[in-house]
Amino acid sequence: AKLYTANFWLRQDGVASREVLVWLSGRFETVGTVIENVGNTWKKYETTFVLPEAATAERPGEVRFQIGLRDAGTVWIDAVWFGPADEEAGSPDTAFTTQVKAAHPSVLRFPFLGIGEIGTRSDAWSYPLGNEASVLVDGRRHTVSCGSLDTALQLAMDTGAQPWLRVGPFASDAEIRNLVEYLAGPITEPYGKRRMENGSGQPWTDVFNRIYLEVGDTEGVMGGDSRKASFVNHVIGLIQQSPYYSAIRNQITFVDGMEYETALMLSTADYHASALDAVVGGGDVVSELR
Repeated sequence: AKLYTANFWLRQDGVASREVLVWLSGRFETVGTVIENVGNTWKKYETTFVLPEAATAERPGEVRFQIGLRDAGTVWIDAVWFGPADEEAGSPDTAFTTQVKAAHPSVLRFPFLGIGEIGTRSDAWSYPLGNEASVLVDGRRHTVSCGSLDTALQLAMDTGAQPWLRVGPFASDAEIRNLVEYLAGPITEPYGKRRMENGSGQPWTDVFNRIYLEVGDTEGVMGGDSRKASFVNHVIGLIQQSPYYSAIRNQITFVDGMEYETALMLSTADYHASALDAVVGGGDVVSELR
């Protein structure tokens, strides 16, 4: 048998029995339970499911977590997490974390956070893992993935690596200032408080000796070398203007991730990032730097 856990927030309106059903379905006999006395204000719930051996070994396949009602009414659901009982909500899966730790990386780069990237809502990185939500782009609704900065930094800390963050061309001045406050600010400030709510009361700049901050444009929305360099310098200037910068200036390394036509770094960043192509085959890793 295998244990699965689900965490979720619920509230209901007009459900006479005040009961909400939660269950698992798939290539096995359905297993589930009843959440009783669900109120009309938000409350967090947790339940554990025991799947038979046939569901996890003899008859593998899709496992679906479902929520429903027996009576008429409305139920609101938020912040759902479902996974093996030996894993935690807000953390990467155990197998992935084990692989990363086995590699003993000195630096971990986190481009998936979507800081300043197209289609990712502002400050989405400052929320817990699983904060994906649909956004409007050109009048159409898209569901995009983004990451949790706190989860990424926790992974870097657990593996003994230094974090490498990336900022895209859609980052506003306010978002960049918020990022610095999240990394270095006290819990009395809005983004220091948000960091604490995510489980990290201590500033992340107290944890890491070095934080790499790359500014780039993977979407190619900025035309011309001068405009690209100006944006990189603008982001660097905003960070240097932060009231926290003087205390962390020796910990921040600025990386220019732009692709210039001149093939030369035109900004005031500390370094320029180059593309690294790795081909894995036959047990060997062949890398090409360009």
